[in-house]
Amino acid sequence: KLIFLLKAVENPLNDENLAKILFIDFLDFDTHDVLKILEKLANRKGKDPKHKSILKLISSEKILKSIDIKDTKKFVDFAKFLKEQKKQSFEKDFLEFFESFIHNSGFLKYILQKANNASSLKRLEKIFDEAKKQFFTKRDYSLADFLDYVKILQQYNISIDLGANDLIDGVNLMTAHGSKGLEFEDVYITNFIDSK
Repeated sequence: KLIFLLKAVENPLNDENLAKILFIDFLDFDTHDVLKILEKLANRKGKDPKHKSILKLISSEKILKSIDIKDTKKFVDFAKFLKEQKKQSFEKDFLEFFESFIHNSGFLKYILQKANNASSLKRLEKIFDEAKKQFFTKRDYSLADFLDYVKILQQYNISIDLGANDLIDGVNLMTAHGSKGLEFEDVYITNFIDSK
């Protein structure tokens, strides 16, 4: 979700990505309204992508009202937010932008409101640590550089090491040869058959 949002900031005219974002749960857009916008986009005429983009549609209260969108302000504010964040991505260094984006996008608030959020917070921290590592590899590191890095990771099916999930009390299901079990207070072995 965070990467989709960052991609939209980097290229707000990418309709495929922006369409996915409008369905992200924590942004809380009405699904019927989003479908109306996508239908309007499909029916728009004109060759210039700027005039036939989702961003153009959600930026115009007049267009949104013409297709019976319930909460036009929410979409217009989101379009303004994307434009403002794009500007910020050029004005601030990448790490400063990344940190403020996590707050301003509502992503951190969304994670904090989740039940059992410790795991999600740890994952976000690991992604931020990875962003920090990448930031120090290149002078004038930018949002585009970070998204290129993420694209390469996805292309080669490489995941960012999010570390052990040791923050949550619960049950760890493991194979017998995968662990000695010494790191746990209690170990239960189920479906174990003695061959003797």
